[in-house]
Amino acid sequence: MTAAGDLLPVYPPPDAAGISVHGGVGSIKFQWEELREGALRLGQLADDVRDILHLCGDLQWRLQMLLTGQDMGAHGAGAVAVYALDDARAALARRDDELHETAQRIEACRLAYAAAEAVAQVAIFAAQAGVTEVERGLGRVIGLANAANLAEPTPLTVERVSPAAPLTIDGSVPALLERIEAVNDEGPGVFEVLKVRGSGGPVFVVVLPGTQGSSIIASSNPFDPTGVVEAVQYDSVFVTEAVRGALVESGASEGDRVMVVGYSQGGMHAANIAQHPDMIEDYQLDLVLTAGSPTGAGPSGAASYLHLEHADDWVHKVDGMPNPDERGRVTATLRGPVVEITDGGTGLGAAHKLGTYLRGAEAVESSSHPSILASVGGLRSAIGTRAPAERHVFRARRRSIGEPDSSASDPRGRAPDSRTGAASQTDR
Repeated sequence: MTAAGDLLPVYPPPDAAGISVHGGVGSIKFQWEELREGALRLGQLADDVRDILHLCGDLQWRLQMLLTGQDMGAHGAGAVAVYALDDARAALARRDDELHETAQRIEACRLAYAAAEAVAQVAIFAAQAGVTEVERGLGRVIGLANAANLAEPTPLTVERVSPAAPLTIDGSVPALLERIEAVNDEGPGVFEVLKVRGSGGPVFVVVLPGTQGSSIIASSNPFDPTGVVEAVQYDSVFVTEAVRGALVESGASEGDRVMVVGYSQGGMHAANIAQHPDMIEDYQLDLVLTAGSPTGAGPSGAASYLHLEHADDWVHKVDGMPNPDERGRVTATLRGPVVEITDGGTGLGAAHKLGTYLRGAEAVESSSHPSILASVGGLRSAIGTRAPAERHVFRARRRSIGEPDSSASDPRGRAPDSRTGAASQTDR
């Protein structure tokens, strides 16, 4: 028996829109996990069949003993039963052999895959060793920048920009990414919380913008380039606190469902927010939707994830790690042609511009890949079509270095000097 046999991974047909998918229920890794579970269950079923086979043999033997010394009429009727039991035992024996053989073949295939995966992990660990050196260098650079007050995140204040306003929204990937454009139109430092009346109760959608501006000197805007430092080095601790405050002011209660949408830097914050212990404790994290964001090095929280990345966009690659291949984490890589956008849209190159991802979101929405269908289906189920919502708009402001505030210390209890040498991820 070979490991290959006829048990091969099922690859979905190529997507007409040129999308390749990593992770989720349609991933190769998930298929092999399911095969392992299937092999275990087949083995258990084969054991059950074997037990029944033994019971049939015992019953046949007892019946034969009863027929000993009986008259010919009873003996003839009993012989029919004995023959029937013998046929049943033969059929069960064949099924028992087939089930055990199938379970063993599946397990052999899985082990062969596991061996190949182990080799791949060795290569990944080697790459990570190089990334670690980059992280150390990054920590030194950020330490120097912090010493000069050039890249030091500080606590944020949050204020409401305007009264809550009604709107309608669709539970679709394009509709949620379009909200980033609406946030950008409100000016720097702005994010929004949508209180959506979903079919199963309220759903709160947090929308975070990408990087705003280009100066490395920290400004009052938490989404300036210094915000990338906060996302990488500080796990978005200040942005998370700002979002939690905005959720409360928008009417969110403990246990409510929350989705977080972010583009570029905003996606980095979104991924960090979803695995923050306080967010996990207070709310039910449903979905993290990112576009053009380097999120591979971060752990997964309790939410489902849908990451949009364009193959020609370098920004999502700068952390040096692909997103994990997990059942609840789906990465859709867009491979369509990139059109140079001249409308002044945000982005570092045409492939990274928000307009590129808005067009890609349409292709994702229409994809037939099982992993994407699961993500899109969950989104549609939670929000629905043309759902009524309230829009709450907030502006976050970063306090300047030295500005008096009772929350100016690091909420994680570490001294400022200890942060600069403890980089956990590479610069994004």
